[in-house]
Amino acid sequence: MIWPFDFAETLSLGTLIATLILAAGTLILALETKRMRLAQTEPEIFANLQPQEDKVKVIDLVIGNSGNGTALNITFEVYPDFEYEKDEFLS
Repeated sequence: MIWPFDFAETLSLGTLIATLILAAGTLILALETKRMRLAQTEPEIFANLQPQEDKVKVIDLVIGNSGNGTALNITFEVYPDFEYEKDEFLS
């Protein structure tokens, strides 16, 4: 019986397909690893208004960084009539 294809050629084609699938998987994994590494080095800035317990009309502005990265060149602006609750203004 004569086969319409050669066994060595079929094996080479299978190896080529498996290599291409492996290369695509490796590329996807490398891109995901890069995205995760960048996300771990970014800062996460938060700002909260917190009333003091011992003084009724004093409010502290608490600013912090909960991320792993260093926050650089942070600027903010406070308006005198900042409304922190309904009909309650900071000034």
